[in-house]
Amino acid sequence: MPWACSSQMVGKMKAELNAETPRRQDAKDSEGFASWRPGDLALSEGFRDTPLGPLPETWEVVQFEDAIRRQPACVGKVKQQDYKPKGCFPIIDQGQNLVAGYWDDPLDSYQGELPVIVFGDHTRVLKFVDFPFVCGADGTKILLPGTKFDPSYLFFALSSLGIPSRGYNRHYALLALWDFAGKGHI
Repeated sequence: MPWACSSQMVGKMKAELNAETPRRQDAKDSEGFASWRPGDLALSEGFRDTPLGPLPETWEVVQFEDAIRRQPACVGKVKQQDYKPKGCFPIIDQGQNLVAGYWDDPLDSYQGELPVIVFGDHTRVLKFVDFPFVCGADGTKILLPGTKFDPSYLFFALSSLGIPSRGYNRHYALLALWDFAGKGHI
């Protein structure tokens, strides 16, 4: 039998939570109970309200474009039909597997700073790459972490976003809408 809850039980639970949860006095819902909306919580000492919700005062909110560095990536791109089963450099593409194949030409390998985050613009797959590699030809964006966050923190923050699928369309524009919170160089 499915779990059921009467409106009387819900009212009692709300009243108990209302009594135990510090909130602004004026933050009430339509029934007179404490509101659960962001910004209505009475913040503990050392916290402040932000667009992302309550955060420690020492943390900052950073827009996506400020969390990465914009610079062209010097990397060759290899078409999928040219991938090799063995080689000197792993090929990182937008597929689910970390390594999609291999390549031998060092002139095609990524020549920039490591680590980087590879974003599959069509698939929304993110990969943390801290080794020399070659990029698959289509739909990969190389994101260089900025100085505000540790690269692995930024990778896990990006991985937790749950970017909605738009089918086989580009998703970078959706990624760029997000803000991140953290204490500088976590």
